[in-house]
Amino acid sequence: MDVVRASVKKISDPDSPSYGQYFTQKQLDMLTMPKQSDFDAVFGWLKSNDIRYTQKHNNILVTCTVSQASKLLNTKFNVMVSESQSTKVVKASDYKLPTNVQFSIKTIFGLHGVPMARKSPITKQAFGAAVVTPDIIARTYGISGVNVSRGTKNRQAVAEFQGQYMSQPDLSVFFQKYVRSAKRGDDQVYRYVGAQKQKGEGVEALLDIEYIMGVAEGIKTEFWEYPDNDFCGDLNSYTNEILSGDSPFVHSVSYGFQGDLSQLGCRGSDKSTIEDNFVKIGAIGISMLIASGDSGSGYAKPVFGKSRLYPSWPASSPWVTAVGATRFIDQRVGNNEMATDQFGSGGGFSDDFAESPNAEYQKSFVQKFLKQKNQIPPFNQFNAAGRATPDVSALGEGYQVIVDGQPEAVGGTSASTPAFSGMVSLLNEARVNAGKQPMGFLNPFLYKNADAFNDVTVGSNRIGRSGETLKYGWSCVPGWDPATGLGTPKFPELLKRALALP
Repeated sequence: MDVVRASVKKISDPDSPSYGQYFTQKQLDMLTMPKQSDFDAVFGWLKSNDIRYTQKHNNILVTCTVSQASKLLNTKFNVMVSESQSTKVVKASDYKLPTNVQFSIKTIFGLHGVPMARKSPITKQAFGAAVVTPDIIARTYGISGVNVSRGTKNRQAVAEFQGQYMSQPDLSVFFQKYVRSAKRGDDQVYRYVGAQKQKGEGVEALLDIEYIMGVAEGIKTEFWEYPDNDFCGDLNSYTNEILSGDSPFVHSVSYGFQGDLSQLGCRGSDKSTIEDNFVKIGAIGISMLIASGDSGSGYAKPVFGKSRLYPSWPASSPWVTAVGATRFIDQRVGNNEMATDQFGSGGGFSDDFAESPNAEYQKSFVQKFLKQKNQIPPFNQFNAAGRATPDVSALGEGYQVIVDGQPEAVGGTSASTPAFSGMVSLLNEARVNAGKQPMGFLNPFLYKNADAFNDVTVGSNRIGRSGETLKYGWSCVPGWDPATGLGTPKFPELLKRALALP
């Protein structure tokens, strides 16, 4: 993987002669696929225990009974019950692998992970927010100048993870009401991956699909659905699906966890497997945009005398673009923007990812911020050397979402993320139309074009999900900050600079 990481840094650096020279799937597989001897060792082990399996890319998918799994892995399974969600999951204690396969298996998903606690969308707090629609987003950020071909080469996708489903009838009503310049068929999802329900019940899913499509009008859009099962396991399935075939150039993810991942049963080997997938995704020229979270600085109350600030993962991965949220000052459309305050725009410093060398694209910006010592929490509350989020922001309050045929005001970084993702799809469209490659991993480009963003200097993320004040958090300051990142996009500038790249 070291070779692939080094290559991604070069092919995503606008100043590199290798910019945009992405790997083919065959080239990537040659560098990263396990040896056939490793596959054979695992296949033989499973066959000798009469276990059914299939291979999907570099994963082996196993289907068996609890009794078979207990014997296979020398472990015991227990039923865990969530009182808050009234759900049950079957999970294993520690397991042991035979010596002949233990070095061929990096991790096993589905044994320890649990779903994230379901949280209601940010709706009831949003009534005082300015009304935001695709037209308001376009006017605010100057979105224009891209001739959308409506072809299938440049596509985008949203991913859902908590039993969230969209509603095609609601999406069609949304287009009728808010995207009136759309052409026939623009309101239709191009492809579904995973479960499909024509009449869904997820406000989150509707927010995602309506705004990525509403902002990037005419771009073919896919809806990727994963069950409410094991968050890290589902992320692994999702990222492997991206790597196993013809995938959209832009993926928008509005889910994450602000806290200690061990609470979700996500182990270090699980997380590193997913991180490796993010690197591979960047290697083949795909942009991953992930919401930075809605719990502000992620302040956790002291446990055994210690408190901590938690950014959201997977937004805190060095290989994805984390999107924060803003609102109009005085809630008046057209005013300058500030950090959201009906909820906290997630951001901070990761304990898991050292800033250098994987996130060196932001190093000078973070160092400048940290010199403003009167603006930051005590250093024992965060890892000043960690990967810092968010990278960018966009409006995140008052989005008008059609739910059961009626508009509902919704907010969150889960609003700003699909909106910003749609803008990236438009940059890709312009580049593809010019015979160029898509933008791919965005962060080096974004930080080298910081002046193509509106700096946000008002507000902070010393705010929880419900608007409560947190003990510690991050203030907006001139330049990059852990509340709104580089700021909000100046689309005409980003378009001009994206087209100037080879």
